[in-house]
Amino acid sequence: MRADAHRILLGRGPDLHVYLTNGTDEAAVAAGKQIDPVAFDKDSQSFMLNGVDASMYKDVVIHCDKAKAVFGAAALS
Repeated sequence: MRADAHRILLGRGPDLHVYLTNGTDEAAVAAGKQIDPVAFDKDSQSFMLNGVDASMYKDVVIHCDKAKAVFGAAALS
């Protein structure tokens, strides 16, 4: 990271991906379906589920693949 009086320059950010899972722990992520990476430079994103049966999953998880850590999760409804 570099900063001056006018701007802050950040690296590419964490290695975040969206997963559909049946739980929110590492085992659930490993058994789940990876959907797409999360873009670090966008305010909002949409993810297509073409060919994915979302009814087979209970949760959506934001996971850092590099750190092997869950950053957030929500129940699918």
